[in-house]
Amino acid sequence: MILCFALVVQAQNVTVTGTVTDTQGESLIGVNIVVEGTTMGTITDINGNYELEVGPDARLTFSYVGYETQTVAVGDQRVINVSLVPGAALEEVVVVGYGTLRRSDLTGSLASVSARDFEQQPLTRVDQALQGRASGVSVIQTSGKPGAGFKIRIRGSNSIAGNNDPLYVVDGLTIEDINSININDVASMEVLKDASATAIYGSRGANGVVLVTTKTGEKGPARVAFETYYGVSKVFQSLDVMTPAEFAEGVNFAEGLEWYTAQEIADLRTGGGEDWQDRLFRKAPFWNAQLSVSGGS
Repeated sequence: MILCFALVVQAQNVTVTGTVTDTQGESLIGVNIVVEGTTMGTITDINGNYELEVGPDARLTFSYVGYETQTVAVGDQRVINVSLVPGAALEEVVVVGYGTLRRSDLTGSLASVSARDFEQQPLTRVDQALQGRASGVSVIQTSGKPGAGFKIRIRGSNSIAGNNDPLYVVDGLTIEDINSININDVASMEVLKDASATAIYGSRGANGVVLVTTKTGEKGPARVAFETYYGVSKVFQSLDVMTPAEFAEGVNFAEGLEWYTAQEIADLRTGGGEDWQDRLFRKAPFWNAQLSVSGGS
């Protein structure tokens, strides 16, 4: 009799420990440590220490906000200490009347709106893009008429009888109507709200300044983009009115007299009535298409 034995050798997991610090030797708390290609991981404690059970062929990825990510192969190591290097900080740049500044260097009161904030919305006017997106800026529709314009007020009105409209500047040029440009051409908008607007633009900036920067071509091959949307506009809520029969019954009840007989009320109930709101307020379809070609060398 011959006995055959199959011997299966399985790699044993190992425990890896270590400390994560910055370039100054200070311990980093809450660093994410993940086994590459899996969801297994842990974080460093208050002293920057960690402990993780992994396979000998594993690779550990160390990541932390504001620092560059590092990946280390475990191999024969049982203690892996890592020093994370600070990543390159990208500061937001904003446009002001005399050029551009880093937001950290800006001392005046300014609100910024990027095209990314509204490009997914079916807007038709530039002033609509500011509505509800900039503190201290009120965008109010002038009337309830379809297609009515908007008025922009920055930190309220400064004059009872005078003009309270802000100054509009598009790519360094002042214009009277901000809606004379296409909303799809806008890259960003900055709103100057305090005395810095007057210091740059004089008395014309007393009501604030809206700076509009339009899109420009970027280096690379030509790119063609086509965007379109379709929608229907309708009355949000109509008035709840009585039917002719209900009106007749209400008159009889209010007057205490039989102005309308039972037969007349029955005829009104079977004959129905006309809700003139349905006649006046119909659904209004709208459609927009935008074709653009951009590129540069």
